[in-house]
Amino acid sequence: MTKFYDNEIIPTQKINGFFSSAEVEEIKDAFIETEELILELSDKPQYNSVQELYFGYNDTKGFLVNHGLLKNRETKAQEHYIRSDTHLNIREKISNLFLNDILYETKEKLRTHFKDGYIERFGFMNMTTDFQVHCDSIDVKNRFLARPDNMDDLKSDDYLDPLTDNYQIYQGLINIDAPSDHGTLIFNQWFPYSTYLTPEQTTDNKDRWAAKKDIIFFYGDDKPERFNEHIRNYTNKPLSNADCDTIYQSCIKKDRFIKEEYFGLSLESVLTFDEPGTVSMWDSKKYHKTIPFLIRDNQSRLVLQFVGMKKSNFYTSKAGNTMY
Repeated sequence: MTKFYDNEIIPTQKINGFFSSAEVEEIKDAFIETEELILELSDKPQYNSVQELYFGYNDTKGFLVNHGLLKNRETKAQEHYIRSDTHLNIREKISNLFLNDILYETKEKLRTHFKDGYIERFGFMNMTTDFQVHCDSIDVKNRFLARPDNMDDLKSDDYLDPLTDNYQIYQGLINIDAPSDHGTLIFNQWFPYSTYLTPEQTTDNKDRWAAKKDIIFFYGDDKPERFNEHIRNYTNKPLSNADCDTIYQSCIKKDRFIKEEYFGLSLESVLTFDEPGTVSMWDSKKYHKTIPFLIRDNQSRLVLQFVGMKKSNFYTSKAGNTMY
């Protein structure tokens, strides 16, 4: 084992009916009332919903919101409303109104089953579209670091925080109010740093969003190596026909399946949400992606994400993974 990650992979799991319908409704109702409070506090009529709402935990403050994205009804864009530097009174008001006790109860119930690590982060997500293949391992020091001409020129001081002695080991999703056939694709490939894998793009032909975080994107003309590490189990081949068929059949929006996005990958699992209360979990180092979809206006896709850390009191230390 190295300083900041395990070579062991935590097995992927799905547990149907882990939370009762009453527990799910309690979480859902609390989120809706908290969403109403946030929209009221924002005092901006262009916002009509909360897309992401993340909470960190420590023993003294309990759960405290540190990230929130609101959806702009006019542009459909996600815009920051809550950050870690948002006034503490606002963050505490949002956190304490309904969710602190409920999230603590949820944390304790998950702990009875997932005995490894410490669950110290929750995130409500109500996404409207799928996202790129990525893994949620440890963050580099600066995700906006300029991309060098040669990745081999990077020094460890450029990307690895020497104080990092904690890391997330798994993450999971709880279906609160999401369609049963939506979910997550889990791949056999993994990487110790939080990175995106976009082989359908190249270094000279990438979307503007990727260009902002160039340093953590693997493009089609990149070697599967970076930060003195390599992508484990990388096939260096197109996705197999069998895996193509499985993913395509799982897609809610068939035309969003693009085979080139999966070069170098092999499919491990398709984790559908199934009924509310179902829990899915996988190792944070694993590359994964939403089952391709596009949500209709006003259709709910509410899930609650949880993150398990190697050590406790993660959010009181200098180390950390932003997760967003």
